[in-house]
This record gives sequence, C-alpha cells and structure tokens, in this order.
Amino acid sequence: MDEFAVRRGRTYATILVDMNTRRPVDVLTDRTACTFAAWLREHPEVRVVCRDRAGSFRDGAHAGAPQARQVADAWHLLHNLAEAVERVVGRHRADLHEPLTVLANQDDTRPPAGVQHPTPLGELDVHGRQRPLVARTRERHHQIHERIERGDSLRAIARELRLGRGTVLRFARAADVEQLLVAATHRPSVIDGYRLSLHHRWMEGCTNAPALTREIQQLGYRGDINTVRRHLRPYRTGTIPTDAPLPHLTVRRVTDWITRRPELHRDRAQVPR
Repeated sequence: MDEFAVRRGRTYATILVDMNTRRPVDVLTDRTACTFAAWLREHPEVRVVCRDRAGSFRDGAHAGAPQARQVADAWHLLHNLAEAVERVVGRHRADLHEPLTVLANQDDTRPPAGVQHPTPLGELDVHGRQRPLVARTRERHHQIHERIERGDSLRAIARELRLGRGTVLRFARAADVEQLLVAATHRPSVIDGYRLSLHHRWMEGCTNAPALTREIQQLGYRGDINTVRRHLRPYRTGTIPTDAPLPHLTVRRVTDWITRRPELHRDRAQVPR
C-alpha cells in the first residue's frame, strides 16, 4: 500500500495493490492506521504487507493482520537511499568544482606567468575575463571578514556596507570565499544535460546553433536557441576544452552517478571512477 494526494497538503488516501498481479485492489478514503486495520480484518487472506516506513501503516498492519509479515517495498528503500546520498553530497557541495579550465592558447597548456593554478571556467565570462559576480563576491567576503576580525557586529557591518543582515550572515558563515563562489557560479541550467552532446557535435563540425538546438530538442531539451548560442560563444572564441567536458557538477548529478545502475548512465563514459 501507499498513500497518494487527493488534494496536496490537505487530503490523502491510500491505494492497495496486489503485488503478484500488480493491479490495484482497493482505495481507502484516508491514510490512518484504523482505516487500514479495518480493511485488513476483512481480508484475513493477507500474508505479506509491503509498505513504506510510515508509522500509520505499520500500526494498522499490526492491529489488522498480526499474522502477516511486513516488508519494506523496494521503491521506498531506493528512494530513501537516494535522499540520504543527496544529503551527504550536499554537505560537500563546495567540493564539486568544475574540472574545466580556460586556456588562452590551446597549444600551450602552461598557466600564465605568476598564476599558480588555472581559473575555474565558471568564474570567467565568454571573453576569458573574471565575471563581475565573482569579483563582487570576493570583495564582499574580504570586507565582511575584515570587519568581523576587528570586532564589528553583523548588524553594524550590514548597515555600513548597505547589505541585508542575511547576506552578511551567509558570508560570515562561509569557511572561505570558494564555498560562496561554487554556489554563485555553478547554478543549474536547462542546457546542463546537453553539454556533452553539443560538444561532440561541435567537434564533429556542426557549428550551426539552430541545427544543434533542433537536435537536442529531440533529446528532451526545453530551452530556447538563445541559451544554446550563449553556451557556444566560448567555442566560437576559441576558449573550448580539448577533450569532452564532464557534465555540470551539481548535487543532483553526482547523486545520480552514485545511485544509478552503471549501464543506465547516458554519459557513463564520463563518470569518474
């Protein structure tokens, strides 16, 4: 059995399914233990109750069919596991750095003089310059932590910098500026799931944005051609990776890598080992 919403957030009912025939056998008017127990008493032939971990279903099964064995259904087990993995990955969101880097000259992979590490792609615009949002985030982080070190209160800092107290608190809690930049520069986009396809098609010689848009629309893309054109700007200016890029590293995508069966990965060749 499982609950379903008749009116989301207000009214719920319960559907009962025969796990052998996989067909519904009844619908209960609510999801309470007493209603479920009453139904079970009318059906003493029930020997196995397949349920989620809801307390009402557990109590109803105990009361109405003490002879039955209770088992957890596979969907809820996998769903609970995926949620747990997503929470763990989410706690390490700041470590999901984009592996791509922008190279001024693809024939020379050495970083410019004085630069110790390449700049993450998400921090640069299509011309290879630092994005204003990145510069502003770094400046605000420095200003706020400088004032915290000298003893200013968060309220005073917010007033002086003309920022919301919530914004100041978020910057103050960040362990370092990189934690803030990950959230600022790696926002999900409708094109994320199609970056690999676009990259491969470009490298095969297809550089026409309308044609590429039509191709990924057949794969499920729901955005417009302007999003595709913006995504292709670095390709047209020469700041493209020499190898196929890894998919955009979001919490949901990494969770999917961990929990999905390997043979079902659409981009399994790109999944880190």
